[in-house]
Amino acid sequence: MVDLDVVEGNVRRMQYLARSSGKALRPHAKTHKSLLLARLQLEAGAVGVCAQKVSEAEVFVKGGVRDVLVSNEVLGSNKARRVAELNSLGSRVGVAVDSVRGVEVLENAASDLSVEVPVLLDVDVGMHRCGVSPGNASSVLAAISKARHLKLEGLMGYDGHSGSLSAESREWEVRRGWRTLEEVSRQAGSVGLRVEVISVGGTPTAHLWAGTEATELQPGTYVYNDAHQVELGVAREEEVSAFVVAQVVSSSGGRAVLDVGTKGVSVDQGYPLVVSHPGATVASMSEEHTVLTAQLRLEERVVLVPRHVCPTVDLWDEFVAFRGGRAVGKVRVDARGRSGEIDGDGGDALEDPSRRGEVLVLGMPRRRHPIVSHTLEWTFLSPESTSPQSQGGLVRRPSTGS
Repeated sequence: MVDLDVVEGNVRRMQYLARSSGKALRPHAKTHKSLLLARLQLEAGAVGVCAQKVSEAEVFVKGGVRDVLVSNEVLGSNKARRVAELNSLGSRVGVAVDSVRGVEVLENAASDLSVEVPVLLDVDVGMHRCGVSPGNASSVLAAISKARHLKLEGLMGYDGHSGSLSAESREWEVRRGWRTLEEVSRQAGSVGLRVEVISVGGTPTAHLWAGTEATELQPGTYVYNDAHQVELGVAREEEVSAFVVAQVVSSSGGRAVLDVGTKGVSVDQGYPLVVSHPGATVASMSEEHTVLTAQLRLEERVVLVPRHVCPTVDLWDEFVAFRGGRAVGKVRVDARGRSGEIDGDGGDALEDPSRRGEVLVLGMPRRRHPIVSHTLEWTFLSPESTSPQSQGGLVRRPSTGS
């Protein structure tokens, strides 16, 4: 479930951070995987979006997003050809590269279709996952300079490792990462390549990169936020906008069992937090069950906040959108699980939010919790008592009258 009022506030704040620091904002769409939310971000001023897979980029381009950066290495002739095809359709779909072979594969695909593919040299700024170091960047830069169908637009540096560090350590890592990017930028200039874009950061460090000479920020989690961002001090409790709602299916002996498990909430960064029932904690989780240390009634609804929202979103086909405590529709998670060709035709249309004859309506606030202040209390209305509000592909607030 997603609170669109909170989402819009999060989008405005990050856009303001980018604009006030003279940076372009390219949000990472792997968090929401939604055309609706991508359009909301673009309308707020984002220059484009990031995607993590070619298949995600295909979904967003097909849905009308014309500027996408695949912030990941693309190898394999089929995937490279699909990138070239997207560029041949008039979209700008850039790709990260960190190897001579990656340059060769993209060059061959672009040459076959006689198109130009923009690339960013991926630089390792401390995560030690993908990216070149100053010591091995020269060979990749040389390969790019010789490629007739690739255009180096600049550099990219992702510091995902900073999400597990203290605030002081994150600041130090950003300074070190910037020095690395400066060194690689100088190397690019020495072989006649111009660095116009330096695209960096994630949600935990966007405010720090805003103080550097980077040109573009690419945070993703901020649109929803999660328990981990609150614990880091990056987001406030009231800026969490995505929740998972479960129901008690068994209760005895001071424990309650919910009908959602690891197939509905990611646990890669720990168990979710229970925000609807202060004092209740998660004792264990399995595929389709979550056991709480609490005595709750059967059929009682429980609201959870994931610790890591990005992989949690990818577990769902759609989410219920609400405003002002009222459900306003269902929204497809368009790029969920993308690993192959496109199917479907996008997803900005809202569907009837009814479920088995009932529409879920949220009343808030009810109680305060250490993580999320706008704890949700569930009630039910008949389907006729509320309806989706849609305009131009974006959910709008219901009219309050003239």
